[in-house]
Amino acid sequence: MDAAGIKAFKAEYSFKTWLRRLNLFVATKPNLDPGNIIKLPHDKATSMAFEEKELDNWWYDNYPNFSRYQSYHYLYAGLNCFDRFSKPCAFYAAQYLGDRQIKSIVDVGAGIGLSTMLLADLFPSAKVYYNNITPSLQADFFESHKHYTIASTFIPQEITEKEMMQHGPFDMLFASEYFEHFEYPMRQTDFLLNKIGFKHLVINNSFNVKAYGHFKEFKHNETLAPKKMSKLWLKTVREDYYELDVKCWNGRPKIFEKK
Repeated sequence: MDAAGIKAFKAEYSFKTWLRRLNLFVATKPNLDPGNIIKLPHDKATSMAFEEKELDNWWYDNYPNFSRYQSYHYLYAGLNCFDRFSKPCAFYAAQYLGDRQIKSIVDVGAGIGLSTMLLADLFPSAKVYYNNITPSLQADFFESHKHYTIASTFIPQEITEKEMMQHGPFDMLFASEYFEHFEYPMRQTDFLLNKIGFKHLVINNSFNVKAYGHFKEFKHNETLAPKKMSKLWLKTVREDYYELDVKCWNGRPKIFEKK
């Protein structure tokens, strides 16, 4: 991809652009108190502060209460996570897998769908699928904005786990801050890699990070602290996948290829 293409994508997927669209989407939702509309984030700093107060701190004060997965609050976590983590991971995926003839991608735990859309633009010949909790405001936001892709041949579409089993295997799995949201992450890993099947993996795990929906401890035959879970996950995946030698900021994402 040339410099002009990267510049165009970064402009289309800027935080400012999507915060404006997100606020417009939230403001149109029924049953939202007008006073809360006034308090919606207006820039990156207030969006981060909003997430910390209304999601991260709230989660640990009410652990484990999953109700805000269905709340408008969680939309802003999706935007913040995309801007900080998923967006650079998608660009790294294109950098290191752009020559691998990727024809199908599944973006799991895709939040508001910006990573799905960006992947569709970065891999314009691939069919890219959005997987997330449905029904949800996150999925509604994706469905109403997925046409904003600017270079993709195919408009990205939603896919359920049942449909994955019917249509897999796929060329690439994209999972950014996904497995931390499962109390039994190895079960979900086994389902995706062995029941469905993926040739390449682009993974941004953060078991040790405190965030809404991240479990304090995990289970796999025994109860595991986040750090041990992270090591077990990596060890298990390396049994069937080569880890590519990539140079990414902070070591993320990790990119794998099936042996």
